[in-house]
Amino acid sequence: MLSKEALFLLNNLLFLGILVVCFWGVMFPLVSELLTGEKKTVGPPFYEAAAGPLFAGLLLLMGIAPLAAWRHSTAKTLGRAIWKPTLFALVWWPRSLPAE
Repeated sequence: MLSKEALFLLNNLLFLGILVVCFWGVMFPLVSELLTGEKKTVGPPFYEAAAGPLFAGLLLLMGIAPLAAWRHSTAKTLGRAIWKPTLFALVWWPRSLPAE
């Protein structure tokens, strides 16, 4: 489950989930108007709540998947591969925030 192939598959499933959320957000007002006759809209809060976690998972996988080994990878080998980039990101992240 931690091989590069499995992580890329999960990445593609997240892309598919984002596609479904966006498609539903576009089609819902049309379907709703056809069925009920009332105009309804889907705004940014829907997309933020529905697609936001999917994008967060996608971003995490985009950082981890290239570091996984092909065909076989364990939590131990993956942990050894990602600890340095994770440490660098945690040290660098507060410096990237805008000053208040």
